Formats: sequence, structure tokens, C-alpha cells
Amino acid sequence: MKNIHVITFVVLVLCGCSKHHEIPARNLVVAGKDTTWHGSEDEVTVMRIAKRNGDSLEGISAICRGAPDGPPATITADKGWISYDLSPVRSHGVTYSNMVVITLKNARLQTDKKDKVIEDLTMYLRP
Repeated sequence: MKNIHVITFVVLVLCGCSKHHEIPARNLVVAGKDTTWHGSEDEVTVMRIAKRNGDSLEGISAICRGAPDGPPATITADKGWISYDLSPVRSHGVTYSNMVVITLKNARLQTDKKDKVIEDLTMYLRP
């Protein structure tokens, strides 16, 4: 009986001491996979990267939806990179620390009303 109490105590201590390990957002940027990100406000972005070499990205395409009723925006760029930004971002009373900052070079932004090229488009994204 004493052994059962000791084993139960050890299991409870070990389970209580286990830590939740969050995957860094930059590690979720994977080539060939659609990844869903959240931006500012209610913005949701689905992004696909054709090639990743370290922090360098190639063949980037994204579909962004800001408002649920609004039209989506399509963003494409041949090249981009993951920027280092380790400071937490505060939005609507919540502080987000697990973020990735992606900068796209000569990104083409298309909606139903506009089609323009942005020289350096910076996107702050969280999983």
C-alpha cells in the first residue's frame, strides 16, 4: 500500500511539473505547406512558401481575409525573408509573444478593386 502512495505521488509531481512547449512561429514557416496565420484585428492569412533556405523565402503566395464579409486579398512575391523581431506585440489588450515577421520584396497585392506592387511588404503573423 505504501508503494502505491509513493508511485501515485511521483506521477502527480512529474505530471504537474511538465511544461507546455510552444513551437516558435518561425518554425511553422514550411515550404510546400499551407499555413494559417492570424494578423491584426480579425485578419486571417493562409500562406504557402515554395522554398525556404534558412530565413530566405521564395515563391510566396497568401490569401488574406480581413473582415468576414469583405473580399479576400491575394499577395504574391518571388522573394522574401523572415525578420527577427523578438519583442512581444500588444493588440486589443492581449500581448502576443509567439510571432513571425515576414517581409516580402516587390509583393503584388490584388483585391477586387486594386492591383498594386509594394516594394517591401512587412507582415506580422501569429499562429
